[in-house]
Amino acid sequence: MGQEKVACNNCCLEDFYTLTAFRGNEGYDFLGKEFKVVLCKNCGLCFLNPRPNETSYSRYYAGGLGSRRRQGFGGQAKKETKKLTKEDVLSKKHFQRLYAEWLNARWGLQKDARIVEIGCGMGAFLYFLKELGYENVSGIEMGKDAAEKARTVLGIPVLIQDFFSHSFEAESFDAVAGVALIEHMMDPHKTIARMSGLLKTGGMLYLNTPNLLSLTFRKQFFKFVHTYYFTLKTLTSMLGQEGFEVTHALSVPTLASSSNLLFPENCIPGEMHIIAKKTGIKKSPIKTNYRDIIALYQKRKLQELPYIMSNKIFLNKYAEPLRKIRAKFRDRYKKNPKKELEEFFRHVLKV
Repeated sequence: MGQEKVACNNCCLEDFYTLTAFRGNEGYDFLGKEFKVVLCKNCGLCFLNPRPNETSYSRYYAGGLGSRRRQGFGGQAKKETKKLTKEDVLSKKHFQRLYAEWLNARWGLQKDARIVEIGCGMGAFLYFLKELGYENVSGIEMGKDAAEKARTVLGIPVLIQDFFSHSFEAESFDAVAGVALIEHMMDPHKTIARMSGLLKTGGMLYLNTPNLLSLTFRKQFFKFVHTYYFTLKTLTSMLGQEGFEVTHALSVPTLASSSNLLFPENCIPGEMHIIAKKTGIKKSPIKTNYRDIIALYQKRKLQELPYIMSNKIFLNKYAEPLRKIRAKFRDRYKKNPKKELEEFFRHVLKV
């Protein structure tokens, strides 16, 4: 696994505080490797540093999300045992229908607006937009397997290409979306600038991403596939530098009513949903006091110490007998946290 050190993507300085370290838990090149999470002391941006280089990530992402999860030893993808149906795809991403409804009520676009999603996967989010009347939708996806499913299963037009080498005409879209995208990018600043290049002046950008201020220790929050961890302030800073003004922001807290000491991971970490308008007026970086994030991290770790200990017990390699006992209680105690997410959005949509 090749690694690289990087400067802060928000303010370009190189003075960091190491917040934590963790080990990769998937991907044969990354399994067991240590990754450090740092905070920029100047602006508060949080990111992996050092991190795997672009070649390492490209090799990991080459098969698409579904293929990575089906990988066998030696990097060979296992054959699918079931052909995915439309219902399979939409059921897996059904919560994105709520994202689409939230957007529809706020971004003020006409139904004939031209919309593109970057990293669209199998196209569920775009399909839900189509259900709301937006017919002129398309996607960019570098994973061939996912893109083909978007085309054949959901009927979504998808360009199989890297976002930075796309062939779309400049300023030809009314809206650009990135669902669970920006935290994966090697250069978020460059990504936002590229998105801006696709948008007409006055066009809308939608991003959703995990919220660092809602971090939890009930399940693994920091992951090697997430190169950056944003707060509303740090992401607003990047957007402002590329000529965007945030018009709507929704912070979803960590949803943990279904989490307990038997199943601490049964939760959904908090996330942000942001709508920003392209104004073309570029602003200076916004600074966050990195010590505030350190204090929050330490406080949350103390609050969730029982769940940390529970995870250590059940994930221990000698804990197989305990895991078998826990499995007997799965149906009784392990609930679907996605239902809590749906309830949250239903409440927001009614307001």
